[in-house]
Amino acid sequence: MSIRRKLAATVATGAFVVVGLATAIPAASAAEGDGNCTSNDAGAGGDLCLYFNSYEAGARFNDPYTDNYAGWVFKAWTSGTAGGSNGAGVAVKNNAASVQNWDTVLTGYVYYNSNQQGLKQGFSAFTAGNLVSGLKNNNASQGW
Repeated sequence: MSIRRKLAATVATGAFVVVGLATAIPAASAAEGDGNCTSNDAGAGGDLCLYFNSYEAGARFNDPYTDNYAGWVFKAWTSGTAGGSNGAGVAVKNNAASVQNWDTVLTGYVYYNSNQQGLKQGFSAFTAGNLVSGLKNNNASQGW
């Protein structure tokens, strides 16, 4: 086989692998932001689950990553006899009232400003609670 053919075969195989990985990545993170909180979201660990209302009620948003909330919206959800739709479609940024941490190990933090800056409140693994008055409806990002 000529060097040109070997190179072409290598490039074609590499392109196939890259395309395969590129299409696999969105599927792996597709659960982020769907409102279905879990302790293993797409293999990335547990979600930090934000609720539109106090006491873990209303529509919710789930995210296992350190992230900013701009561009995300709350989703209606149901699970058994529980669920919530109040606030569905509303922006997550500056509209959350309570949080539930679904991670099995890490403490999740909600921050007042984007990029994990300013006032923050932590939620230990598998705990939940209302955001403090300085963060209730004043939330812009999260981190672990």
